[in-house]
Amino acid sequence: MLDVKIVASSGWELVHSVTVLLDSSKVTVTYEGLAMDIVFKHDNTGEVRYDGNQKDSRWILELLNFTNAFGEGKLEPIPFAVSDGRDVNISFFVQTLNVETFNRVLTLNFYKEPVGL
Repeated sequence: MLDVKIVASSGWELVHSVTVLLDSSKVTVTYEGLAMDIVFKHDNTGEVRYDGNQKDSRWILELLNFTNAFGEGKLEPIPFAVSDGRDVNISFFVQTLNVETFNRVLTLNFYKEPVGL
């Protein structure tokens, strides 16, 4: 197995990256025991945005009005969790292939803060 380490210019280490092909409006991702539901929604504003909040022991990430086939997302990492005393941030990118059938490509990255911050 090839050991690869990627560190962003900010010093944060990319610890996991996954690309998933979706065919539903919701997917659950679990990182070190913390469950996160990613839910795609639409509203009448048409404004592309995200909203994250915690409900019980789960983190809910709502992605609103994500409909672009070329892709859109949050490339600058946002806070998600704490693991081994280090903050964990995520970034995501979504390509919507078909809104009606929920066909999307989701790329999700997990970053850990540098040791000693």
